[in-house]
Amino acid sequence: MQEKVAEDWLAESMKSLVVIPAYNEGQNIDKLLNQLRESVSDCDVLVVDDCSSDNTVEVVAGIGVTQINLPCNLGYAFALQTGLRYAVRYKYDAVVAMDGDGQHNPLDIPSLLAPVKRKDADLVIGSRFVGSGDYRPPFGRAMAIKIFSHVVNLLTGQKIYDTSSGFKAMRIAVARALIAAHFVDFHAEAIVYLQRLGFQIIERPVSFSKRVYGQSMYSLASYVAYPTKTLLLALVALWEARHHRTLGKQL
Repeated sequence: MQEKVAEDWLAESMKSLVVIPAYNEGQNIDKLLNQLRESVSDCDVLVVDDCSSDNTVEVVAGIGVTQINLPCNLGYAFALQTGLRYAVRYKYDAVVAMDGDGQHNPLDIPSLLAPVKRKDADLVIGSRFVGSGDYRPPFGRAMAIKIFSHVVNLLTGQKIYDTSSGFKAMRIAVARALIAAHFVDFHAEAIVYLQRLGFQIIERPVSFSKRVYGQSMYSLASYVAYPTKTLLLALVALWEARHHRTLGKQL
């Protein structure tokens, strides 16, 4: 009984950070940050602005949320890595990554963090394709997601349905591993890398809303480039994980 109480206390006392990479999300991010403040008050929040050309920086500053402003547009992966480095530097126990476009629901954060806090999982992916969700992606994106679900299964032996989800919770050890790796998307290739390093990965259903303002980072050209790039990166991730295990690298 005492051990159970101690475990519950440790889970409740975990220091958690929500990292939000943002690029030109001035019309969306104010609502998201206010929702986070109201519904997930026990988590700190960090916005990493990827050199937005709109008023994202001013909106975040007006709300009073901590932010890091990158000097030039480096892309999603580098913005996310910046947030993970911040979490490691300031000794957080867990990190939640979510998009700044309002498509992820802050009310889902506790269910993503719960398995991490209980030590039932190292990485919890917020999935649009498990549970009773009604999300239906465009045909091209749906095909890419299915293909890379099969690729991840082939390379790791584990079925992950939503390999491109940007909504996930992780132990800080996972953040350290992702900082040490060389990725440009943090999607299927990162899952392969982490699974082969021995991290426990699970999915949990989340709700998903359509973007109201702004433009998605996925274009028509990306439907061709993304699968090719991700397949190559998944193979690189496989090699890199094996290399790190061989060296006995501490993450």
